[in-house]
Amino acid sequence: MKSSITAGLIAGIVAAIVGYIVGYTLVSMGIYPASPTNSTIWYMVLLVIWGIVFAPIFAKAYNIIPGKGWKKGLNYGLLIWLLSTIYGALWLTLPLTTASFVAAVYYAVFGIFTRIAYGVALGALYKK
Repeated sequence: MKSSITAGLIAGIVAAIVGYIVGYTLVSMGIYPASPTNSTIWYMVLLVIWGIVFAPIFAKAYNIIPGKGWKKGLNYGLLIWLLSTIYGALWLTLPLTTASFVAAVYYAVFGIFTRIAYGVALGALYKK
């Protein structure tokens, strides 16, 4: 697929589906005490939007990202996860409470699954 926007949209939808499954699983296991219908659905919408936003960056950085095909996308997804988790976790743990720490861990676990799914799907779909 030559269009990075279309590939990003599809990859964002894949990440949202994975995110819903992971989020619902973490909540139903009692790991994170939240309603999966409130927070996860809005995060799914954001995953699709961010999927579209990050796809042109992937297209521009395509030649410098190591790997080929889905492995290139996996590397990109892990890079996005690393950068966003460091930033997000710092803001979430700012109050220095147990609840903020739990939210930061949930954010990191939830994020790695969604970013890997997004990166693999984007790498598999986008062709330069």
